[in-house]
Amino acid sequence: MTDMPQSSGERHIEKIMEQLDPESERYQVLDTAKKFKSSWVELGDKLLQVSSRGHFREWGYQSFEDYCVQEIRIKKGTAEKLTLAYRYMEKQEPELLTQRNPLKPLPDFRSVDLLRQAKEEKGFSDDEYAQLRKSIVEEERSHPTVSSASRRWQPAMTPRSRIP
Repeated sequence: MTDMPQSSGERHIEKIMEQLDPESERYQVLDTAKKFKSSWVELGDKLLQVSSRGHFREWGYQSFEDYCVQEIRIKKGTAEKLTLAYRYMEKQEPELLTQRNPLKPLPDFRSVDLLRQAKEEKGFSDDEYAQLRKSIVEEERSHPTVSSASRRWQPAMTPRSRIP
């Protein structure tokens, strides 16, 4: 991280962080949001906590969606994918969460969400799911590659809230 924010979203988050105690949970959530691209797992976990504990109300927001859009500057669909992907990792791939290695980053949250959909929405056969999982987890394929391949297996299954 650099001292100079790169985007308007980062500047917005920095401005809010300047007004908060660095030990506060709100500050920690914002700090994690700044690291979002490289640390979606932490943000998914934090957002799940904010949502389930209702912290967004304490912080002056009417809804979790309002909090995500106005303070964190992520879309509702992105917040949903992050929290659902995190829950999926907790349940289906906990070893990936415990074996985090900075030299081998976790799969893109959109790929994990696609894997979650394949498993939970029962759109894929067991073999198709195994192939998708292998390409995401073991072969570390990019999200565009995985997304394209998944359409070949199941053209009827497309992500409901696709991120542009």
